[in-house]
Amino acid sequence: MFAIESENIVGYQKIEVGTGYSSFTPTFKDVQGGELYLSSIVPTRTLSDSYATTGKNNTCKGKILVQLLSGGGDYSEVYYFYSTDPNNGTNYNKWYKLVGQTLTEIGETEVTIPAGIGFAVNNITGNVSYFQVSGSVDLVCQNVAATGYSMMGNSTPVDMYLTEITPMRSATEGYATAGKNNTCKGKILVQLLTANGDYSEVYYFYSTDPNNGTNYNKWYKLVGQTLTEVEATEVLLPAGTGFAVNNITGAPSYLQLKKPL
Repeated sequence: MFAIESENIVGYQKIEVGTGYSSFTPTFKDVQGGELYLSSIVPTRTLSDSYATTGKNNTCKGKILVQLLSGGGDYSEVYYFYSTDPNNGTNYNKWYKLVGQTLTEIGETEVTIPAGIGFAVNNITGNVSYFQVSGSVDLVCQNVAATGYSMMGNSTPVDMYLTEITPMRSATEGYATAGKNNTCKGKILVQLLTANGDYSEVYYFYSTDPNNGTNYNKWYKLVGQTLTEVEATEVLLPAGTGFAVNNITGAPSYLQLKKPL
């Protein structure tokens, strides 16, 4: 899947998109190592077949919808994928937005998706689809979680578990694992997106052990009123899976992901 090119590792991948709502993040940067554009993500009908670009069969006419997430946790403007041209022109396999009541093609560089930033997808085609993504593999795997809500995710081309993601106080420093200063005590929260578009169970990151034991830098969930550690393989994040982050530490945090190589 991958090849060495100009000291970068480049490749491509197709990510499964189930029916209903889900959340994703690009598994690559662009080949220059920067952010991707929505226009470079192409939905396909199967792993091997694209959507038809003409006719009535096997097309996708606005039934794959994408929204970014605002800092307040709300959904942004809706972007629609058309494998055919909705305005009967010559464009196909393009993303559109509504300007008033008119479907308008987005500019090639209009909608950026920075490394690690996620987005919500609503697949109403009635069938599983796939997102084809290509570019440069991120070998740093450290995404910045701004204060408040953001949508992030497993931005690597390999599967990982939530427990393999460790929030840090800065790009080089972890949160303190004891004491009162520079700790993170449940103030970084993660939720997945359900097929109905709702947020799932909340997972809390503690750099100290909330139960005064010996665990630190762990993820927890509430079972009744009890904080219970998330098991190592309990929450799977397949490649490209997005999730909502609520960072209430008062300062940006850094999510260190497992490196893919």
